[in-house]
Amino acid sequence: MSDPPDAVADYLRCVQTMNITLGEARGVLRYYPGSPAIARQLLRPRDRMVLMELHTTEIRLLRKYFAGDRQVQVHHRDGYEGLPALVPPLEKRGLALIDPAYESGDEFILLLESLRASLEKWPHGVFAVWYPVQHRQPVPRFLHDLRVSGIRKIFRHEFSVIPDVAVNRLSGTGMIIINPPWQFEQRIRKVLEWLVPRLDRGVGRPARCDWLAAE
Repeated sequence: MSDPPDAVADYLRCVQTMNITLGEARGVLRYYPGSPAIARQLLRPRDRMVLMELHTTEIRLLRKYFAGDRQVQVHHRDGYEGLPALVPPLEKRGLALIDPAYESGDEFILLLESLRASLEKWPHGVFAVWYPVQHRQPVPRFLHDLRVSGIRKIFRHEFSVIPDVAVNRLSGTGMIIINPPWQFEQRIRKVLEWLVPRLDRGVGRPARCDWLAAE
């Protein structure tokens, strides 16, 4: 883990900070901070964060974790319905991170519908969508639907750490970024060039970075 890119170093600091906060000895990392905890550490004093969670167990955990935090709002709500309802933000600038469970058969359809509805109201917002690289997942169809959706400025990066041959095993990870920030492509390529060789477990191929739709 020596000499990581700045973005990886920021992530590692978030992990270390959470472990120290929870009382672990320095250098012993037992806790993985989920995306809400990571995002909270990166907020500036003037920023705010809105979280939406539908599952009853997780919503209780989120509300407990962020209790009393004035920069964080937690909604017990379906994110696919809630995102179009809450954009554009008052600040006009922001990032929407969409991290679905992908547990239902129509997940990718709901995701695309939510993106379209949100972009109609907030065309310049930055949208980041995580998706799994997993054997037989309908990701290729989803990517095709994105290409022909009329949405512009769609960047995709993806990499696998094990061969994609097992039906129920996650082999890799992908991200869709709509309206990526300036120089994002250059920064993510540097991150992946450093990260992939350290995580590879037999795939032996570089990460994929490309534009599904240009400006």
